[in-house]
Amino acid sequence: SIDGMRAGNSRNVPYGITKGGIITLTRLAAVHHGRENVRVNSIAPGHLHTTFVGNIPQESRERRRKIAPLGTEGNAWDIAWAAVFLGSDESRWISGVVLPVDAGLFAGSPLSMYDNLNEV
Repeated sequence: SIDGMRAGNSRNVPYGITKGGIITLTRLAAVHHGRENVRVNSIAPGHLHTTFVGNIPQESRERRRKIAPLGTEGNAWDIAWAAVFLGSDESRWISGVVLPVDAGLFAGSPLSMYDNLNEV
């Protein structure tokens, strides 16, 4: 998830550390195996509506949507299509990247998220 991409973004330190480790693993594996024509990338999902968060209050879901620059909440298909792209020949020159699929969350600063919360 995007929690591993920005320091201080996670309230759960072990989770953020684990995500940071996956990012480093992605980059190291891409460098190490590039000459073997192996591409290694990862996807950093933003706020997704899944069964895992299906029981959160509607107010919390609305807040998750509002802080995203695109104003939406993703689903599993958004991640699946990103994976299809990264696994396709269309991404043949992409390796060692972490692709945020997050409605623009990572592009903005944490302060800009608060501005979005004030919009109605």
